Amino acid sequence: MNWPFNQSMQLTQKQAGKKPFRVIAFTALINLVSLLFASLISVFLIGPLIYMKFGDSFLTEDVGQALLNEPLMVYLELFLTIITIITTVLLAKWLQGRRLNSFGFYKDNFLKKYGMGVVIAAALMFFIFLVNLLMGTISVQMNPQADGVAFILLLVGFMIQGMSEEILLRGYLMNGLAAAWGVPLAILINSIFFSLLHYGNPGVTVLALVNIALAGIFFSLLFYITDNMWLTGAAHSFWNFIMGVVFGVQVSGLVLPGTLLLTKSKAEASLINGGDFGFEGGLVVTVILVAACIYLINKCPKQEKAI
Repeated sequence: MNWPFNQSMQLTQKQAGKKPFRVIAFTALINLVSLLFASLISVFLIGPLIYMKFGDSFLTEDVGQALLNEPLMVYLELFLTIITIITTVLLAKWLQGRRLNSFGFYKDNFLKKYGMGVVIAAALMFFIFLVNLLMGTISVQMNPQADGVAFILLLVGFMIQGMSEEILLRGYLMNGLAAAWGVPLAILINSIFFSLLHYGNPGVTVLALVNIALAGIFFSLLFYITDNMWLTGAAHSFWNFIMGVVFGVQVSGLVLPGTLLLTKSKAEASLINGGDFGFEGGLVVTVILVAACIYLINKCPKQEKAI
């Protein structure tokens, strides 16, 4: 497949040249540094709370489980992904001369573009939820512990978190690889990398990793076609937010506090509903993402062959 570059890819090639192996190395480094700093800050801030619960007698596994179940830890994990955004943008600027327009950030109609991303995510996630509900693979009820403060904190947190992954994987890695190796291979590689980032998540399965890679392909195609990071970042952010905070489903294995609904996955249908990993680990998401990717591939511009 010979797909032409969109504007941000052309700008990436012009500003940073063709250095795919440097881009891959920097992507791994950015992810490692961001994860390290976020972990250190989280433990430093949450550690005293855990110590107050366990004192001097706690076991390592107790601390790990306590951290996972601590709401403040969830908020911190989301908010601290801003480190990824800052590190990626600054490193790309200082070492490769890349500007924000090479990431697909444009001033024109950016609020409208962001809103379009929200609508795309909402439509897909509501459809996924409805299919699971009609198939009887889940049970749903209002959450008596729904929390307005948690709702706002998670909204802002997911807006940062979703955008951070799109900036790193689509804006930086995908565009950087496309400049040297072409669009299809860049989409495939960044989507595999995206899947591997979720390898250690709670409840992860082989199907979950396949679905995360499919989600990566979907977001990559969306970014390629629209050439707009505002739209793609919003789609990613609200895919997670609506699934986790509105419906109360695990987001890639992460359990969230204060959700609007409580959605329970029936154990006997875990292959369909995703089980403990959430919807992203189930066959419903597989089918819908494959269909969505095929639709977007048909919308991709194709470069005409010279006669």
